[in-house]
Amino acid sequence: MSGSWAANARTVSAAPQTFAEPHYTNASDRRVFLNASQNENGNTSTLAKNLFGNLTYKQVNLASYNIPQVGQGDGDFSKVWDQLKDADVIVIGTPVYWSNMSGYLKTFIDHLQINNDLTNRDLYMIVQGSDSDQTLAINSVYGTMNRVAIRFNMNFIGIGQTTEQINQLHNKMIGSAPSIPATPSEPTVPTTPTNPTTPSEPNTPSNPTTPSVPSTPSTPDSWTITDKKGVGTINYQPGYGVNVWNAPGGTFTGQRLQHNTSWKVFQMATNAEGKFFYSVGKDQWVDGQYFSFGVGNGMEELDGIVTIKYIPGYGVNLWKGPNATSGCYESRSLKDGSEWKTFGKQNGFYKIGENQWVQGDYVIYRDK
Repeated sequence: MSGSWAANARTVSAAPQTFAEPHYTNASDRRVFLNASQNENGNTSTLAKNLFGNLTYKQVNLASYNIPQVGQGDGDFSKVWDQLKDADVIVIGTPVYWSNMSGYLKTFIDHLQINNDLTNRDLYMIVQGSDSDQTLAINSVYGTMNRVAIRFNMNFIGIGQTTEQINQLHNKMIGSAPSIPATPSEPTVPTTPTNPTTPSEPNTPSNPTTPSVPSTPSTPDSWTITDKKGVGTINYQPGYGVNVWNAPGGTFTGQRLQHNTSWKVFQMATNAEGKFFYSVGKDQWVDGQYFSFGVGNGMEELDGIVTIKYIPGYGVNLWKGPNATSGCYESRSLKDGSEWKTFGKQNGFYKIGENQWVQGDYVIYRDK
């Protein structure tokens, strides 16, 4: 960043962070840094240099391309996309303006169309800013990039903001054993929420401040398949469809199922990461986050537990309905690691009480 803004930069508060394991740790891997700053060699690119270390990488500066607002043509979007899909490792860096990502990155993301180009790629995120409290920025950027990673079946390693986090991410990238991070400072977000309108109590939750971690989690390729009979409806975006895969987490078949169409279901596949797929025919599987049982907008009845999976020490929104336009309880959030009984699922949201819903992107579901 430039001018007096950078000159007056203050020390940011470190956001508690844990990182996933990368798929690509070889020196020969192809790496791309997508720079969403207006400056080619500013503070954001400096963080990227520290992250890559001696590894080779290609820098792509969004400010050098003409990508208009959605509805005004695609401009140079495909030129940037073609460079990303050729990479094994993608690092996206953005400065923070008014507690959110840069306009360059937001516009680029608005142009994304879900496809199979980035499946299994490693995704790293760099956030650079001068605000003394980066809680809103980290939550906003993390939520957006986590959703992008889920939609494109990418391996989201995590966000780096401080020198310590950048060093930890570098060790991940080169395959070195990371040092044990220092105990993070107490976050400024709300603690475990009070439950509105007598919600259902969680089923013996683990201590939210010390969430339990599965001792031997299965790999994303380890799927448990069970019979699941019924009819469900695709819930996505009007005028668009969702991909059909040849197996759970497998290969895109080239076929898509259109929004609001109904399909007979035969089996359900789940893994240790909480992801799930439904079988709608032979070698035809649909990502469960875009599928609701019942014709139309009916709720699929469940009898299970959801565990909040977010950033340690932080919480996710509690919504008043099964969509992000229903409004949320501003003074309440569900803390990472806490467990809640769920009664149903609709539009990718889990119901945990009357007028209380949590977004499926941030939970792991299991049957009781």
